Amino acid sequence: MRNSLLACLGVIAACGGAAATGYALGGSASASGKRMQASDADGWIGEYRGNMDGGPATLSISAGRGAGHYAVGMDVVQPGGCSGSVQGIGVVSGERMLFTAAVPDGGGQCRIELTRRGLRLDVVEVENCHYFHGMACGFSGAVARRGPAGTPRPVMPRRPRTRG
Repeated sequence: MRNSLLACLGVIAACGGAAATGYALGGSASASGKRMQASDADGWIGEYRGNMDGGPATLSISAGRGAGHYAVGMDVVQPGGCSGSVQGIGVVSGERMLFTAAVPDGGGQCRIELTRRGLRLDVVEVENCHYFHGMACGFSGAVARRGPAGTPRPVMPRRPRTRG
């Protein structure tokens, strides 16, 4: 069961989305039968946007199982160019998160490191992610937080223009 769940998380869309695994929605039951879920006490959960190798990117981090574990999804799309998408598990250690996704058919693990710098994340593709984005793209770059998952970005009032 554990191996099939990990394989499913690596290609979560093919397995019916996050709801099929229960991972993004709060994980599993503990031995006492109570649901365990990561809190956002360390401030990782949210929606992020920015640029990766190959084009504009979105990154979403939501609660996973247990403290310091998260469900992570990332998309890169360059109109008329490359595209890539990956979903997996992020494990936090201090200001860094190691995001991994199983490559199908025993292809190992895609590994991506996220480093938090305020509201920005520096993203570095560590190894074995070509399956998810092909040769024209990459998962290295930077993204900025746009707010907690599911909340709209606040609209800032514009300052009136002055003619001079």
